[in-house]
Amino acid sequence: SGSVSGRREDGLIVAPLADFLNHTSEDFPPFQWGWREKEDALCVWAERDVESGEEALISYGGSRSNFELLVDYGFVLEHNPN
Repeated sequence: SGSVSGRREDGLIVAPLADFLNHTSEDFPPFQWGWREKEDALCVWAERDVESGEEALISYGGSRSNFELLVDYGFVLEHNPN
């Protein structure tokens, strides 16, 4: 796919290569992502200490249906409760 859509207060953004960050359904994913006005950029940051080589997992939205995940990010979850 090559990009991830995100939201800024003034609209949508397209972030090439951000889709290399895989989705997790964990309640507290090890990484967070979002638009930071101070940097004027889409940022990814660790929420806890991570091991060298640990996969950077983020949540694309824990309450998204498979339809929303497919349209916005190009994948579905096999056992999606939404």
